[in-house]
Amino acid sequence: IKNKSIEIEPMIRDIRGLEMEFEMDINNDASVEIVVDQSSGSYLSGRGFGNLRMEINTKGKFNMWGDFTTSDGIYNFKNLGLLDKKFNLKSGGTISWDGNPLGAQMNLNALYEVPGGANPAILLDNPNFNKKIPTEVGINLQGNLLKPDNPIFEIYFPNTCLLYTSPSPRDR
Repeated sequence: IKNKSIEIEPMIRDIRGLEMEFEMDINNDASVEIVVDQSSGSYLSGRGFGNLRMEINTKGKFNMWGDFTTSDGIYNFKNLGLLDKKFNLKSGGTISWDGNPLGAQMNLNALYEVPGGANPAILLDNPNFNKKIPTEVGINLQGNLLKPDNPIFEIYFPNTCLLYTSPSPRDR
């Protein structure tokens, strides 16, 4: 027994780390949650499908490649400690990785249904309009997953021909 422990000991000292590679086919049975903004607490949660490849090791290496396409879920939008709204993710949005897991690019759309509707008088520049109508707010998220481009908001009034789109960052 003493000889065996002497033989094993040098082998343990020679282990310098562990490296693993994963290839994953993701189907709609898997749920995913991604923190988009750690300071505000905004996150994405849902289901989808895709193919991902990851390389990790015990020395800090972490690489990721592939695409994820949303089927359903939520974008929990939190801002300034005042807003906390759950937008429903639209099917077909994408998140793509090309090596750096923190550099993922996204193209996602989500919709929030305003409870009880809203009065569009300010958008119509008509203070005499005094009626709430069904209202939905859309958000388009593009760019880096952890630091998206300025989101584009759209306000929809279902069953009408009204649509309001926030100005693009380039137009400001």
